[in-house]
Formats: sequence, C-alpha cells, structure tokens
Amino acid sequence: MLRPIEDRVMVELSNKESLSAGGIVLPPTETNCVIGIVKAIGPGRTFDSGVLKPMTVQVGDTIYFKQDNAVELQVSGKSYYIISEPVVLAIEDL
Repeated sequence: MLRPIEDRVMVELSNKESLSAGGIVLPPTETNCVIGIVKAIGPGRTFDSGVLKPMTVQVGDTIYFKQDNAVELQVSGKSYYIISEPVVLAIEDL
C-alpha cells in the first residue's frame, strides 16, 4: 500500500451512486463529483512556521470529491485516486 505525503489522501471509488434531490441516480459525468472510501492519508500540511495542520479526513471515511482534481494510480491491479485534502467536498456522516 502507498503512504501519501503532506495533505494527500488516497481514495478508492465507492459503488455508491450520487442521487439528485428527487432520488434520480446521477452518473459521475453529470455531477463531476464522485464518492470514495479513504484508504490512506498523509500526516497533514506543514505551514512555513513549522505548525502541522492535522488531517480532517480519516481512513475509512466516505468522501465526495471532484474527480478532475485527482490523479489515478494503479496499485496491485486496483485503481486508486490521490487528492489533496482541500479537494474533498464533503465527508458522509453515518
């Protein structure tokens, strides 16, 4: 498994679908927003002052993010996306 650096997040796409307000399934091409499961996180962002801002997302979180801000990687035959934490639009509460 890869270990992201700084404020990077490693995400695996979820099978969950985005729904419209009326309950209609929206494909990722319509919303440009995808749902993923956080598989690994970096330690956080270090500011010039040396202060570390810890990550908001945690491993196992279900997140929504814009796929066009992600870098796709293949690791052991599986697709993962690396994004910066500020690209995360929302964390799903269970």
